[in-house]
Amino acid sequence: MMEKEIQRKKKVLIDLTNYGSLTAGFGQIAANYATAFSSMPIEDLHFVYLLRQKYMQEFGPNVTSVPVRRINKFFPFTLPKVDVWHAVNQQRKLLRIAGGTKFIFTIHDFNFLTEKKPWKAKMYLRRMQNKVNKASVVTTISHYVADVIRQHIDLKGKEIRVIYNGVERIDMLEGTQPSFATGRPFFFTIGQIRRKKNFHLLVDVMRHFPEYDLYICGDAHFAYAEEVRNAADRAVGTGR
Repeated sequence: MMEKEIQRKKKVLIDLTNYGSLTAGFGQIAANYATAFSSMPIEDLHFVYLLRQKYMQEFGPNVTSVPVRRINKFFPFTLPKVDVWHAVNQQRKLLRIAGGTKFIFTIHDFNFLTEKKPWKAKMYLRRMQNKVNKASVVTTISHYVADVIRQHIDLKGKEIRVIYNGVERIDMLEGTQPSFATGRPFFFTIGQIRRKKNFHLLVDVMRHFPEYDLYICGDAHFAYAEEVRNAADRAVGTGR
């Protein structure tokens, strides 16, 4: 009975292969999508989550989890046939656009234009254009990114829909005070502590706010994180 119920519904695949990388923005987005869609009481839709094998799990009766495998890249027909395929960020390479499948393509940024060498940036741009060509709908996370897309991509008359990233309602969660918290007013930032984030500039800004503490939290295995720590130590040592 359950299988027949699923068969009559439209299938929407959500590419959640970033699920589990909770110290990165795309990982957080994937986790929030997984929670949100599985709790939506939509009678005529059934969601298919594409996940890495180690994160395969049950998300409820209205979700089927499918493991991503190496073979999918070479043989796309090994992926399920769906009515809608949503790539929730621009980095995903897997795609199966069968007859009648609508493709929703979400673009978060064009950072590669400044982070990569010119020849590589051109290659990334070609890939982006190919995905946009296949898309039925292009969405992005801000009007700024929408403007960048229009500058570098031929949309072929397609509309860009701006849908802001959602955030978890942390005000509804029970909080705990970390051991490093001093009890003073503070500024807080979170993310992978990589050079492109420019966290070191915050250290310098803090000299204008001597009554505040600064907490920089996130994945700190990058060499840049040590530079930020050293800058903070120097600022504290000089009374800044």
